[in-house]
Amino acid sequence: LPSATPALSWGDDGTATALNLGDGTVAAPVPVGRGAWGVAMHPAGEEIWVTAREDNRITIVDATDRSVLTTIDAGNLPLGIVFDPTGTLAYVASFGLAMNEGFWNKLPPDLKKLVIDTTTGKEKEIGQAWDALDVPGKKALMDGGAQAIKFSAEDDAKVRRVGSQVTFTKI
Repeated sequence: LPSATPALSWGDDGTATALNLGDGTVAAPVPVGRGAWGVAMHPAGEEIWVTAREDNRITIVDATDRSVLTTIDAGNLPLGIVFDPTGTLAYVASFGLAMNEGFWNKLPPDLKKLVIDTTTGKEKEIGQAWDALDVPGKKALMDGGAQAIKFSAEDDAKVRRVGSQVTFTKI
């Protein structure tokens, strides 16, 4: 696969499948964990890192033979993953609940306590509830007249390149 453009596909069975976009071949599934979500190729090109949000881990896969090299505990609900340009650091995004500090400061103490008590330690469940809204949310938008836009390969690459630069700069 390294000689052609690789892609990764994953389902609900805890595996990822490598696809060779050059010749259309499909490799055997690789066990990466339940809830595979984010994927990133290490800048050196030898490893593929996959987050598994339900198993709270990252699986590192050999890009050549697709064997699992190791797994890393990734904390609670790992989602996206991006490397710094040198490949020295990997940044993993996780689900979180955020509120504007000014708004938070205006809340009465009892409401602050309610927010803290109902969200702390429940990040995984909240993230799963948000995920469950993706399909009905998209349907509601489309039913309301919205249109899905599919980027060209060139535009998709541009957005991803700029996004990774912004992510690295902001972190």
